Amino acid sequence: MKKRITILVGVLVLVLFQGATAWARSLQGIQVQIEPVVGYERAYKPQPQPHTKMRFLYGVRASAGYSYLSAEIEASRASDSEAYPAQVLTIDETAEKVKLGLRSGFDRPHASFFFRAGGQAQWVSRTTSLVGVSTTTKDPLSIDPYAGIGSEIGGPHIRLTGSATVVFQDFNAWSRNELQTTVGVKIGK
Repeated sequence: MKKRITILVGVLVLVLFQGATAWARSLQGIQVQIEPVVGYERAYKPQPQPHTKMRFLYGVRASAGYSYLSAEIEASRASDSEAYPAQVLTIDETAEKVKLGLRSGFDRPHASFFFRAGGQAQWVSRTTSLVGVSTTTKDPLSIDPYAGIGSEIGGPHIRLTGSATVVFQDFNAWSRNELQTTVGVKIGK
């Protein structure tokens, strides 16, 4: 169900921003941009003992506004699998995320830098297989603040982007916070 919601949100974002692109071109100076993003995140794992793990992340990000201030939305998915042969234990985890926030930066002809901040909603589903018996659990919805930095290089219509973002899940323990690094290709004007 949540997988369908994530896909629906991604498709809806693409459709809305494609339609908004034509509308925004009629407004002087407003930029509407869409970019697929891929990367890795460092995620905190509570089972079987607390640790962190790097896992693959992919999704889509869209922004609308001016270079100095714009709104952004991002839908992404990350999943991983861990096996503990000595304990006959396998843990598969999938995290679906939606970020909504603001972006601020400054542009140069072939490069720009930006800061981003907002909130992230996350749904986590975990399947644990212990001695052949599988149990699926779903964590309650969590909403956490995020902040990050990034840069873009390229021309006026296509740019390569890179960003590093921290999702603050626990202000008292840095190892419990997620660190996401992504790259993407931004298309739009």
